[in-house]
Parts: sequence; structure tokens; C-alpha cells
Amino acid sequence: MDILKKKKIIIKIGSALLLKDNEIRTSWLEKLAQDIKILQDNNIGVIIVSSGSVTIGKKYIFADKMTASKRRALSSIGQAELTSSFYQAFKKQNIDIAQILHTGGEYLNRQNYLNAIDTFKILLDNKAVAIINENDTILTEDIKIGNNDKIAARIAQMSDADLMILLSDIDGLYDKNPKLHSDAKLIHQIDKITKEIEDMAGDTVTKFGTGGMKTKIEAVKMAFNAGSDVIIANGLINHPIKNILETKNYSLFRSHSKKINAKKRWISDSLNFKGKIIINEKAAKALIETGSSLLPVGVVAIEGEFHKGDMVLINDEKDKKIATGVTSYNSTIARSIIGKNSGEIRKIIKKDFHEELIHRDNLALTYLI
Repeated sequence: MDILKKKKIIIKIGSALLLKDNEIRTSWLEKLAQDIKILQDNNIGVIIVSSGSVTIGKKYIFADKMTASKRRALSSIGQAELTSSFYQAFKKQNIDIAQILHTGGEYLNRQNYLNAIDTFKILLDNKAVAIINENDTILTEDIKIGNNDKIAARIAQMSDADLMILLSDIDGLYDKNPKLHSDAKLIHQIDKITKEIEDMAGDTVTKFGTGGMKTKIEAVKMAFNAGSDVIIANGLINHPIKNILETKNYSLFRSHSKKINAKKRWISDSLNFKGKIIINEKAAKALIETGSSLLPVGVVAIEGEFHKGDMVLINDEKDKKIATGVTSYNSTIARSIIGKNSGEIRKIIKKDFHEELIHRDNLALTYLI
């Protein structure tokens, strides 16, 4: 894969890479800025998702016992130094930066989502690099995404990126834990996320971060939904992006999904599901293989309460997520028409009839193993 032919790249940087003893690794960050300059000189737009504000904040506020309120305060004071460090490092390469504090609310409202897309476009068109972090200063645990691998994947979906690079403290995905097995082998290319691949990821968590390789694989699947390739590579070294360009010492995950439009990306990205629709095997096959709409005849159960126009999950009878979509009926009407064909539904619904429970234009498939 020729990375320099990509148009938009999301780069995720974890705390373990950016910080040492709660201090910014200034020299490393300056070398990263030099790498970003190489990408920009090749007309590649770059967005960065970065951790670090809470850890930096510990220099200023004593946090022997962490609470939600203290975490928000740490983030607010640490964010100022984090942004300043990026500004100073990138200014040396004549690169403008922008700060975006991510809330997750972009996925709840379609207009907010479109506004965010417009912001990304203007920044990228003007070669400004957006530095994105979750807005820990105001978010509560119930609405936080809480992991920057997944935030990066959502930004990749939202911005329609060609490539997402997850910089880690490891070279990529190994067939077994390299910290425990000296004969572990790096897997250089993965074309499909199988159970075997997920098992290889394990459940390791670094002392700095909120997620290990398992979370990165989940982020890969999210990026695959939007047709974005993913690279997991070692970011501890100097010039991590230049190293990717010059070597093959990383794991490349190739997406075979087709690019989807902004509306379907919003549907795919949503976090605000009001209910769940359980479908039979035949209906699941129709959605996956032919891209059809979801008809009531293929539905076996409705869970939760929702209104017409709400976002819902679509799962199979084994509770495996198949898709997400915007429903044409509320949950009461939906329950009254499940398993019925169009002729039967017309007899029940006299006004505002829809043949589909969810039209294919309002439905986005989930990446499937």
C-alpha cells in the first residue's frame, strides 16, 4: 500500500508515547511534527487524536484518590499545556493546529454531525491539523467513549478518512503476546477480522492507557465500516510516521468495505440507540448480501420503546449486531406488524404507510466477521 497516495489520515497518539513522568516528550513531538510535514507536502490531510491531558494535570493538582470531579479538573488544566506543546512543536514546521474537544454529541444530532464534517473540511483544506481529545472536563462516565482508539475510529468515519494510524507501544499485532513469548511473530497484513485475530489481541492494558490491543481491534472494525484502512505501529521510536513510510515493521489492516455517504456514516457512528430490532436469518442475509431494506416480515422481536425517526440497533437471533438504522415506525406500531407481509400491513396501517420498517437509505451495515 502506498501511504503517500492517501488523501486523509487520522493519527492516534497515546499517553505512553507523548509523556514520560507526566512531562511532554518535547523532542519526540517535534520529530512527529516533521513527519506530519512530509505528509502535508504530499497533499495529505492529517487529523490527530491525542491523549494526555489528565496525566499532565497531575503535575498541578494532587490526585492521590481519583474522583470524576478531580479527573475533570485534571483534564482542564492539563489540556492547556497539551495544546501549547503541540502548537510550539508544529509551529517550527509552519503547521497550524486547531483544538477540538470531542463530546460524542456529534453523533446524537445529524446537524451537529454535519457541522463537524464542515469544520474538518475547512481545516483540512487550509492544511491545519486538528488536535482532538475527549472533553473530559464536562463529560460524565455514562456518555464518555473513554478510549482514544475508538474516538480515532469515529473521527475516521466522520471525516471519511482513507487511513487510520494507531501509534502504540508495540510494533503491531502479534500471533501471541511478545512480552511473554520470545517466538511471537508480527502479523504484517490482516484482510479480515476473524475470531482468531480477536483472540490474538488478548486483553492487555498498558499502565498509561485505557485499552490495549483488544480495544484497537474493536477500533479497526469501526474504521472498516467506513472503508478506512488501519495501521498499528510502534510510536515510541523517533519519527514514527517516517518509520512507517520507510519500513514494513507494522500491522496493516486492509478494509474491503465500500465508502459510504455522510448520512450512512452518521447512522453507523450513532451512540444514541433507542431500541433493538431482532431479525431472522433470512432477513440478515438479505441485508448483508443484497443491501436490501428491512421488511417487517423478517423481524422476530422488538426491544425497547422508540419513536418514528429514532436510531435503533438491528441484531440477529444470536444477538449479533448486523446494522443500525432509522426506523419508519414507532415501537408500538412496529410490534403490531412484525412477521407480516405488505398486504397484511396495509390492512393495519391506514395512514402514513411504509413498506419497509427501515429503508435501505436509512440503514448502515456493521462490519461482520
